[in-house]
Amino acid sequence: MKVTFVGSGGPVVTEKRCCPCILVDNDVLIDCGSGALRNLRHLKVDLLDLSCLLISHCHADHIADVVPLLWAMELEGRSSKFVIFGPVGVRRTICTLLQALNTPDDFISYAIDVKEIVGGTSLEEFATCEVSHTIPTIAYRVNRRGISICYSGDTRFSGNLVKLAENADLLIHESSFSSSRADLAFRTGHSTASVAGEVARLAKVKKLALFHIFREDEAKLVEEASSIFDGEVIVAEDFLSLEI
Repeated sequence: MKVTFVGSGGPVVTEKRCCPCILVDNDVLIDCGSGALRNLRHLKVDLLDLSCLLISHCHADHIADVVPLLWAMELEGRSSKFVIFGPVGVRRTICTLLQALNTPDDFISYAIDVKEIVGGTSLEEFATCEVSHTIPTIAYRVNRRGISICYSGDTRFSGNLVKLAENADLLIHESSFSSSRADLAFRTGHSTASVAGEVARLAKVKKLALFHIFREDEAKLVEEASSIFDGEVIVAEDFLSLEI
């Protein structure tokens, strides 16, 4: 399984990172935040190969490029159905965004199937759970060819996530803050690198990728996670690809 970090950043685009977006193989997209479409272009991804989008939650940094993506696929001649999974409310959010951005009537000719899910829903090669953010948020596990990756979305420490990520080959866990700002992380529904390390340790995953990086010291984040989890710890970067 190939995992590519299209966007690895936090709440805003920075000079180094776009907002969250992950590509699994060449067909599954997870979140689609600001700058994702530009980075997909840079990676020379064929948008018509994408089969589905898994949305963790409806904060702007995770969905801002959804409408641009839908427009781009139309303009490139998509004819096959595109499936979008997300938490309850995602259908209304996408419809509202399409209307607010003045998408012409009947502009999109291909079928868009928006499926609202709750934690615990199984979707063939995908498994899910609800995590602890400030709005409804879904974590995803992708299982293919005996390999599994798990993506936390934005969350505080979550026992549900520990269960979902059990024995995964790769856990992609948001690490918005260092431990010195643990109180701020909890109040805003986010995690420190130490929390990410604890989830990785309890779930017995093979590798941990720290994600949703904003302006923290990356070496410090790795140090904090590694003090708890004795497996491999990396920091996600835009355009980084991993063969799992």
